[in-house]
Parts: sequence; structure tokens; C-alpha cells
Amino acid sequence: AFANVSISSIEGADGRWISGEGGTIHVSKAGDGHTDDVRRLFHAGDMVRARVTQSSPTLQLSSRDADLGVLKALCTRCRATLRNKSGKLFCPECERFEHRKLASDFSRFTPEFVDATN
Repeated sequence: AFANVSISSIEGADGRWISGEGGTIHVSKAGDGHTDDVRRLFHAGDMVRARVTQSSPTLQLSSRDADLGVLKALCTRCRATLRNKSGKLFCPECERFEHRKLASDFSRFTPEFVDATN
């Protein structure tokens, strides 16, 4: 199973930024634990940081490392931005908890962090 990813930008080895590509994250390279279904780790609309592991013939990505994974997540029911509540993703609008493979700095991209830094 694969997660199809629309890539908004790639920082190249030479420091240049590339955009407009698409890639995939195979279930075996999605997280550090075992899962049979990448839909447990990523959902449509999530902002994900991943590492390019192969560039030809298609872009293959990995999100295994702690600093890789979901940076910003949207509720699958109401599309509100999910917040980190004691290590779990919580929707303040419909009061649901969801699961994702989070990057170690996930909270940096949530509304409460942005509000606190302004």
C-alpha cells in the first residue's frame, strides 16, 4: 500500500527548491512501527515532511525518522485543524481524536503555537 503525495516543495542537495512533483510513501517506509494501512498514518489534506529515497523513475519518499511525518493535520469529519492534546490529535470543532504519524515538531505548525509566537 502507498500514500500518494502532492509535493509543494523539495529542498535539493544543492540548496535549490523544486516544486510541482508527486511522490509516494510505501507502507514499509511510513513509520517506525508496523502498520498494514498507510491510511492510519496519513489523510487527505495533511501537510507531511518526508525524505526522498529514490528519484527515478518516480519519487519515492520515507517518513520513518522522528523529524518526518505529519506537520499539520485536518479533521477527517469537519476539516478543522487538529491540535496536539497530550500526544493525541484532537479536533476542537467536533471533539474527536484522530491518529497520524506525527513529525517531532508537529505542534510548531498548529494554531495555538502560531498565536503564542505573535
